[in-house]
Amino acid sequence: MKCFYHSADLDGHCSGAIVKLYAPHCEMWPIDYADEFPWDKIRWNETIYMVDFSLEPFEDMIALHHSHHKLVWIDHHKSAIQEYEAWKFENPDKRHIAGIQTVGIGAALLTWNYCFPKLSPPFAVERIAEYDVWDHSNPDTFPFQYGARLYETDPATPAGLQFWNDLFSRPSVRTPVATYEEVIEKGATCLAYQARLNAKICKNAFETQLDGLRAIAVNAPGCNSKTFEGIWNPERYDVILCFHLKKPGKWIVNMFTDKENLDLSIIAKKHGGGGHKQAAGFVCKALPF
Repeated sequence: MKCFYHSADLDGHCSGAIVKLYAPHCEMWPIDYADEFPWDKIRWNETIYMVDFSLEPFEDMIALHHSHHKLVWIDHHKSAIQEYEAWKFENPDKRHIAGIQTVGIGAALLTWNYCFPKLSPPFAVERIAEYDVWDHSNPDTFPFQYGARLYETDPATPAGLQFWNDLFSRPSVRTPVATYEEVIEKGATCLAYQARLNAKICKNAFETQLDGLRAIAVNAPGCNSKTFEGIWNPERYDVILCFHLKKPGKWIVNMFTDKENLDLSIIAKKHGGGGHKQAAGFVCKALPF
C-alpha cells in the first residue's frame, strides 16, 4: 500500500498523516505537480491512496484507476473533480474511483472523515482544513497554520509523523513534540514577522497581464494571497501571481483572487494545471506573462 499526498502544504501533510494513522504499514510518497509519478514503483494489485492531489493530465488518473490497482482518491480541487465528473458522465458503466471528492472542504477533513467516519476530527485537522479553503472564522486558524510551519510536518519522516500523531491523540505517557497551545503561541510570533517580510516582498512586485486579466506579480516561492494584503487593490487588479523557478524549464505559478466572477481553475487548466475557483496554479516551461 502506498499513499501519495501533496507535499507542498500542510493540508497535504496532514492528509498523509491521517492515512498513515489509519494504515500504519502504508508507504508514504510526497508528491507535487512538477514531479514525475513513479509508475515503475507501483506493484500489481496494490492499494493506492492519493490525497489532496491528482495526476495531471487527468487521463493519468484514469490510467491508474484502470490498471490492476485499487485507487482511493480524496481531493477538493475543483478542476480535477470537474474532469472526473465529466469522465463519469461519458462512461456511466465504468467503475468509479473510491474515496471522497468534494469542493469546499479541506482535504485533511475529507481524509479524516473517510478513514475515521465515527470519530470527531481533532483540532489540528479542523484548523488545517479551514485554512486551505480560506475559512478564517476561527481566530486560531492562522496562528496554528504558521506555528505548524516551524515544525517538521512531512509524514514520510519520523519527526513529521510524530508531530501529527501527538496532535491527533494528545499522548499523556511522554512529552509531546508539540501541543495545540504551543503551536498557536509560536504562530502568533510568526505572523508578526511574516507581516514585515511580506512588506519587503511586495516592494519587488510588478504589474502584468495573464490571459487578459490585470495582475500583480512577484518572483518568490512560498507566497500566498496574504502576502499581498498591503498592496492588493481589487479595482486595479484581477489576480495575484506568485511564481518561481523550481528547476530549469519548470516554472511554478500560483494564482489568487477574491473576485467571485473569476474562476482561476479554468485559467490554470488552460495552462496544464488546476486548482480551486479562487486559488489555482500550473507548471510551465516559459512564463505566459
